[in-house]
Amino acid sequence: MVAADTRLVSPLSLHRANWTLHGMLGLVGPYVLQILALMWRWGYEPPQFDVDKAAGFRAAGSDIYLPASAQSERKAAT
Repeated sequence: MVAADTRLVSPLSLHRANWTLHGMLGLVGPYVLQILALMWRWGYEPPQFDVDKAAGFRAAGSDIYLPASAQSERKAAT
């Protein structure tokens, strides 16, 4: 007759904990990376412009007004 194994089965063995952690990281990790990327992207402020000057351009009939930084970037590109 073979003796029965009397060891207790732990509900949270080290092996099971590792697989659980890997599974959670696999499911949650991509979302965390996307959130961090969005936080990094939205941490930058767009170039500021003079509202009164832009309103003057619109009143004069011109639809295009570029902030000073955008104008210098456009000139440098051409």
